[in-house]
Amino acid sequence: MSNKWAKKGDPLTVRECEVALLLTEGHSNKIIGAKLNIADHTAKFHVFNVIKKLGGQNRVETAVIYARRLYKERLEEERAQWLTHSNELALQIIELQTKLNA
Repeated sequence: MSNKWAKKGDPLTVRECEVALLLTEGHSNKIIGAKLNIADHTAKFHVFNVIKKLGGQNRVETAVIYARRLYKERLEEERAQWLTHSNELALQIIELQTKLNA
């Protein structure tokens, strides 16, 4: 379970990431608990830790912080995939030019 003394900047646990994602969907503690098959007070505890760790002032601000983080991670992942693909294409072009010049 999460550390009772969570502080801003601490990494989220896997469970806290699940809770944070459900926060971005606007769910209450009761719904979060039901979706994750945990007690309402456990969901509340995780929500509290997520808010503390992400530095939000409330649930909504924390949801926005987490959504932005997910968006940024997705963009970085897509950029890395694009760079890999473009490097592969560049190597194929070099191979073709080498064969044509041989």
